[in-house]
Amino acid sequence: MQQSILRRILMNKPAILLLFAVLIGGSYQAHAQSEETFTDRVYLKNGDRLTGSIKELDRGKLRLKTETMDTVYLHWVDVESVESTTYLRIAVTDGTYRYGRMQKSAEEANIRIFGAGDSVEIPMHIISGMKPLRVDQTILQQLEGEITAGVDYRQDTDILLVNVGSKLRYREEKYELELGLNWNETQRGEAGSRHQVQAGECCQ
Repeated sequence: MQQSILRRILMNKPAILLLFAVLIGGSYQAHAQSEETFTDRVYLKNGDRLTGSIKELDRGKLRLKTETMDTVYLHWVDVESVESTTYLRIAVTDGTYRYGRMQKSAEEANIRIFGAGDSVEIPMHIISGMKPLRVDQTILQQLEGEITAGVDYRQDTDILLVNVGSKLRYREEKYELELGLNWNETQRGEAGSRHQVQAGECCQ
């Protein structure tokens, strides 16, 4: 039975492509991680301080990637201040954006944002979102990619499910473009297979 399942996987072209995609994607992610800097500092109201790389602020949660604890999620209401060398696109509650690097302010509950030749100070509580922008890198280096893959065999029905998903994201100050592709294939015994491909794009 195990040999039959393995043979069906190896005869499945998407599964083979999936393997190569995961290997290539994993190598790229490892290379990108080796060049990543962990210099952003997040100060919490309880006195703790975390150092890492800011990835996103969304729906009240700050995603911070650290060297020692991998990725952590922090409630924004628990954050006292931020110091970041990362160039950020910062959304505020009135629907506008600020762009720049963040530093602690002398005023409690405020944050200072240093942009291109100027700076502005705003209250922490009006910040509703944050995303990093790789303005100092080439277009190729600014691309962000994700690859997901899965193989599932259901013995009771003799069904083999293969799924491959990918996303490619590019961010600029004024817009963000995301392309996605999802492949689903179902094989039932030796009766053949059927597949479904979904593609989409998103921009803002």
